[in-house]
Amino acid sequence: MGCGSSSGIIVSDGVCDLSRLEGGVEVHHIEQASSQGARDLDLSKNKLAALPAGIHTIGTLTKLNCSENLINELPPELCDLVGLTFLDASDNKLKKLPDKLGSLAKLQNLLLFKNDLTTLPDSIGSLGNLKELNVFNNKIIRLPTTLASLGSLEELNAADNKLKTIPNLDALSNLTRLAIYNNNIVKMPDISGLGKLQKLEMYRNQLDTMPAIPVFPDLEEVNLSGNRFSEIPATFGSCGNMKVFEAAKNSLKQIPAEFGQLNNLWKLMLANNELVELPSSIFALQLRTLDLQSNQFTTVTDDFQKLKALNILLFSNNKLSSIPPFLCSSMPSLKRLSIDGNPIDWNDPSNKDQHIKLVQHFSASKEMRFVGAL
Repeated sequence: MGCGSSSGIIVSDGVCDLSRLEGGVEVHHIEQASSQGARDLDLSKNKLAALPAGIHTIGTLTKLNCSENLINELPPELCDLVGLTFLDASDNKLKKLPDKLGSLAKLQNLLLFKNDLTTLPDSIGSLGNLKELNVFNNKIIRLPTTLASLGSLEELNAADNKLKTIPNLDALSNLTRLAIYNNNIVKMPDISGLGKLQKLEMYRNQLDTMPAIPVFPDLEEVNLSGNRFSEIPATFGSCGNMKVFEAAKNSLKQIPAEFGQLNNLWKLMLANNELVELPSSIFALQLRTLDLQSNQFTTVTDDFQKLKALNILLFSNNKLSSIPPFLCSSMPSLKRLSIDGNPIDWNDPSNKDQHIKLVQHFSASKEMRFVGAL
């Protein structure tokens, strides 16, 4: 319980905390919040089935948190709170939103994750000041085309829904994060206009082709894992600020040589593909984590010993028949190595010898780990 009690409330510096209110939130609490000019109202964690009557009368309100309740519908009169800049209705039972949601023209943050929404109102496109829209973990079947009007939007999280398509987002020139993972998306629209994009999360969908990818100068993280891609656009290799690239569980047969230009790349996750080799340009990078598990590699080439900064190398479940000696001697930063699940010829004395050396080497510290049983 914050500033409230079952009998009365106190608004301090415009903040009224009625979260976990003993005895529950009642109409007189709302009347007092209104009379005391509350600007920031917290109604979270009260097991509310609906917002308290009269909440729309708090004309001074700029921030409303009604998260972690049992609310199944936001009342239309909520849209009378035209001064709202922040609305958190996450973790409820919402099935629909008011049609006039777009009336909240000053809204900058709209958090609706963990609800039961199937659609968003078209009027959401009128929220011209919106910077963050989070509808993660709902049941949304389609996103309104009016999202293209949200020119101020910086973060869009529509992950973990039931989307099959995405509307044209090309006009969202201020977007820095696009999260649409864990849907059923089969086709992506043009995203070349997202010039400020920093994080692109598209994993666990049904995508087999990417739209044209321009050079995104600020792009730092990409996750395409769990799709059906057979190739990766080479232009990703020109996104010079890239730090993390993940494309596990696809059907990739090769990685573009242009990835060797990603001088800031430290994590490359490519497990569960059909790779037999990496381009030579990759071995000039300062990678720290490289996951190549469940591919088709038959050998760990000498080029791998050029990866002097590598901490983690995962090579399980490939087609390796031998263990190269440089894994102990020439990779000083290596802390974790896995080579289990390979058809290594243990009748070859050199493999047995290297295995003993690896076990001894990785037993030297509790921070080190080796997986590769005889």
